[in-house]
Amino acid sequence: LFEESVHSTEEPAQETLLEENVPPTEFLLRGTVLDGSNLGLKDEEAAEHFSKFEEKDEVKEIDLSANLLEKVPQDVWNFPKLKKLNLDGNRLRTLSRNSIPTTVEFLSVQNNYLESLNSNCELPESLI
Repeated sequence: LFEESVHSTEEPAQETLLEENVPPTEFLLRGTVLDGSNLGLKDEEAAEHFSKFEEKDEVKEIDLSANLLEKVPQDVWNFPKLKKLNLDGNRLRTLSRNSIPTTVEFLSVQNNYLESLNSNCELPESLI
């Protein structure tokens, strides 16, 4: 008597990637925080991302950390309620006159290439 055993030759099903495992490629709005961190954005690319974002009135915080920015994006001026701006881990060398909106109360620029503040730099009073 012969017994044949049946073995499945099918590959196990691939697990579907969960949304949180997929690296972000666009800005994400989380409550009142606009997250543009870790996207590898250069200055021009940041402008493109900002142009696609429409919900500017709700944003109180923008995180642009861990990108390749060499200057503060002018688009941050388009957020009337912006209080916190995180620019850590970019390539900023200087902060120039009027580069930071007057609504900003907290600015973080750690791990950049800042050599000095421009002599004409007028930071908002809340940051001084």
